[in-house]
Amino acid sequence: MGVVDAVRKSSKVKYIQVRHEEVAAFMASAYGKLTGNVAACLSVSGPGTTNLATGLYDASLDHAPVLVLSGMVARQFIGPGSLQEIDQYSFFEPICVFNKILMSEDQTTMLATLALKHALLDRGVSNIGVPNDLQKLPCDMQVQPFEGRMPNLAFGVEDTLIGKAAKTIDQAERPVIIAGFGARGQGNKLLKLAEKISAPIVTTFRAKGVIDEDHALCAGCHGGIGSTAAAELVRKSDLLVVIGSSFSDLTQLPQKKMVQIDINMKMIAKKYPVEAGLLGNSAILIPKLTAKVQPKQNTDYLNEISKLKQAWTLQLLREADASLKPIRPPYIMKVLNEKIEAYAVISLDVGENCWWFGRNFQMKKTQKMVMSGLLASMGFGLPGAMEPATSKNTTHKPTIIVIINTANTIPIIFKILLMVTNRLIS
Repeated sequence: MGVVDAVRKSSKVKYIQVRHEEVAAFMASAYGKLTGNVAACLSVSGPGTTNLATGLYDASLDHAPVLVLSGMVARQFIGPGSLQEIDQYSFFEPICVFNKILMSEDQTTMLATLALKHALLDRGVSNIGVPNDLQKLPCDMQVQPFEGRMPNLAFGVEDTLIGKAAKTIDQAERPVIIAGFGARGQGNKLLKLAEKISAPIVTTFRAKGVIDEDHALCAGCHGGIGSTAAAELVRKSDLLVVIGSSFSDLTQLPQKKMVQIDINMKMIAKKYPVEAGLLGNSAILIPKLTAKVQPKQNTDYLNEISKLKQAWTLQLLREADASLKPIRPPYIMKVLNEKIEAYAVISLDVGENCWWFGRNFQMKKTQKMVMSGLLASMGFGLPGAMEPATSKNTTHKPTIIVIINTANTIPIIFKILLMVTNRLIS
């Protein structure tokens, strides 16, 4: 309550009340995934902190920056086994990239700054445990500015390695660009590269919408929820240019000749050896690689891409048959495609609904999608939508959509979706 009261007195912090700690952690995770910035979630000691676990593991596995302020029993009661006391340090250790207990008010700004720095740079969860008695002590220390304490993330490898990657691409006759979550926000740069080397862009599920999916060079997603066009192009490719992908089992990328770009050195050649591994920010490396590659106009390959995409589009249209009863998911996705606004934030819960969304929904690059990725936890959908609904960090006022697993209630949900115009919540 000491921390909550301090928040109440502050005009700079927005406090969002939720009914359960798991929701708070999911909302903070969604904020990190959508913005790349840090949100904090708060809990009491013991069961409050254990209730955070699912949402925090979601953030950890999907590399979303999150700050946890976890209450603890008073310092003099740590150890003997007090009411609601658990070994919180050990509990948080496997989840966090930064995990410390605040033992003195003099440590406050130093630990807070380090916690935020680690969450952003290591792209994970930072926890500061705050004992109950310490929460209520006055602290007048100045906030440490981030200027001069954060490195510039606009980095890339030396030109010789970029040249090697470009030469590998120049030699390929059927290159395919694989865009993962690490390429989000780089749609225009991806298209310039794709157009210069006459290559299709295939996305992972989490990168869905990195470019408009109706674009001629977008072949859709790869994997279990993927398109037939993407599967065929990847199968016949002689080179994969993989950008920001974690090589999830569900993406099902095969072993091929490969050029890879990733900001995390542990992801380079994570599953297969690569011809050239470019370590750095994709926003910097994609334009540099585009400048180095030779332009090519492979008309036959472009025609093949077009035919495969047309065949897949026709298949989706055939599946979206409005006359079938009960209503089929492909038809629901078709109507959602027509109704959902261009700047919508779409939050997915886990279930068969994800399969239909990934396969049948055609995203625009102005839309955003958030989900529980590697953890694939049920219960993420509504908190994921609550975050952008409360956030001011958006240029456009988004429509908020939650797509949940509604196997037994599809007709009712479908009628609701058609009735609601500005904000769709199911």
